[in-house]
Amino acid sequence: MAKNNRIVAMSLSLFPLIFVLVMLPIIPEIVPVHFGLSGVTRYGNRIEIFTLPGFAVLMQLCWVLIENAVMHQKESGLQNLKMLFWCNILLTFIITVVTMWIVYAAIDGIEELTDGRFDLLRMLSVVFNIMCIGIGNFLPKCKQNKFIGIRLSWTMKSEHNWYKTHRFGGKAYLIYGIIATLLCLLVLDGQAGLLFSVIGILTLLAIISCYSYHIYKL
Repeated sequence: MAKNNRIVAMSLSLFPLIFVLVMLPIIPEIVPVHFGLSGVTRYGNRIEIFTLPGFAVLMQLCWVLIENAVMHQKESGLQNLKMLFWCNILLTFIITVVTMWIVYAAIDGIEELTDGRFDLLRMLSVVFNIMCIGIGNFLPKCKQNKFIGIRLSWTMKSEHNWYKTHRFGGKAYLIYGIIATLLCLLVLDGQAGLLFSVIGILTLLAIISCYSYHIYKL
């Protein structure tokens, strides 16, 4: 299972690189390579577009090291490996979306994140919140370990606290993710959606931490 998951993850991580190679002939020599909220902040050679796809491939080496460390924990390793796999897939998907948008922006001459037919900020906010839905599904299944999950000093010392915190955190992430995804898709524009997502996730983490501390003090 672990070997098959690794093959799947590595194959998906190659997609941004293959996409850029296929599109390279029609990408201009000078392209926007860095954006701020106000628009393009730096232009560069089109070769710089390979930075993110290259990172996606190199990232797999880090995942292999983390997976090997997780698998040393016999009781929790297999279950946590599943969560790591999906975290890997979600992060690779985000890199793929951003890479495709950068190529699109280079070809269409886009100078702002919200220009053109695709609002990158809105897409990212939706992806981040869908990721929260995924986290909400996997958190309750995450066994106590040193690498992934809600690793607070009191969750690491108590299996009961870990269990309660991750059960609560899973429900909180799931409910938040569904509501935030709908808001970012149907109500908020890209910039407002991304700001809402960042504040929402930070608030969610604070609430989960407070809940966990409350359990610790009981």
